[in-house]
Amino acid sequence: MARRRKPKQVRRPDVPHADHIARYCNPQRVIRNPVTRAVEGVFPQAFELRQKLNEQYLSTHWMEYFSTDIDAQFQGVVKALRKKLTVGPNSAIAKLNAGLVVGAGQTRGHSIRIRDRSSPTDPGYAGIYGTPRDNSDAELLALLANECCVRVRGVDQIDAMPIQ
Repeated sequence: MARRRKPKQVRRPDVPHADHIARYCNPQRVIRNPVTRAVEGVFPQAFELRQKLNEQYLSTHWMEYFSTDIDAQFQGVVKALRKKLTVGPNSAIAKLNAGLVVGAGQTRGHSIRIRDRSSPTDPGYAGIYGTPRDNSDAELLALLANECCVRVRGVDQIDAMPIQ
């Protein structure tokens, strides 16, 4: 009896360097102003792989998949995330430029790729591959948080926006 071969997977392109990805940041990873509670950024730990789960890549969403409008992109990301986890109002979404992420990796000696992993059940899903699995490069994590993040919005802000 002949063995059946697995069907070939279609190779999807990497996220273009001009595009953006969104990283969900739980409330413990969000920097807020102590007086106004406004979101000011995210801690580098927002970009750590979860070693207990043996993660191979960082989960993100390709923002341009949802829309060319920035507000609609944030809303699309939150909607996609809510299909698989509880997204509370104190969490945030960090928007990173894909080219800056790849460049930060090169600066630190890592070959980083951002791959499209979208599916019908998880539209826009993407992954950052090539970061150290043991989170040993603290400078890379800091670059991702401080140099590659072009905008951070609290989920409370996103939920308050008019629906696009």
